[in-house]
Amino acid sequence: MNHPEVDIAAIRQRLLALQAELREESASSEDSRECIEYGEWIGAKRLEWDPVVLKCIECAA
Repeated sequence: MNHPEVDIAAIRQRLLALQAELREESASSEDSRECIEYGEWIGAKRLEWDPVVLKCIECAA
């Protein structure tokens, strides 16, 4: 059941726009991602904060 005060269509449009934006960012950084070889995982919380981050917090500093 949908909440009566929530515009589901508007939320859906916002999510679709965000998805498109993230796909564009991913495509534009594809070449630079292929040049990075690190060997360590980027922290999950860092990726949750910014899913297109390319380096762990230590390497970014």
